[in-house]
Formats: sequence, structure tokens, C-alpha cells
Amino acid sequence: MNKFTAACYRSLTIALINTLILTVTPTVLIKHANAQPVFAEQGAFNEAELAQILAPIALYPDSLLKTRRCFFAG
Repeated sequence: MNKFTAACYRSLTIALINTLILTVTPTVLIKHANAQPVFAEQGAFNEAELAQILAPIALYPDSLLKTRRCFFAG
């Protein structure tokens, strides 16, 4: 494959990717704009729910929570 053919294929690939992005992005944005907020129905947590959610975090030592390399697995 010569340089001209390779450049044509590269340009065609870029044009196809741009076309795909320009067609998919508005569709995704419209769906996202029409989506209902997840937490709007739930409201605020009461104290018992907050205690249940945050209790496992209290078991970690402060030094571990201060580091930036601490990742919590779900």
C-alpha cells in the first residue's frame, strides 16, 4: 500500500468516526435531558439510614482514609 492510499484510508476512517460521533451524540444528549433525576423521588436520608450507610467507613483508621491511594471496593 502506497502513502497516498494509506492517507486516503486514514482520512476516510476519520470522516466515518466523526460522522458516527455527530449522529450518536445528539441522540444520547436528548435521552439524557429527558431522563428523570434518580434522587428526586427519594428525598433526604434520615439519621438511621445515614448511620447504616456510613457505619462501615467509621471502621477504617484515619491514616488510611487520609491517603489518596485508598480505593473502596463496592
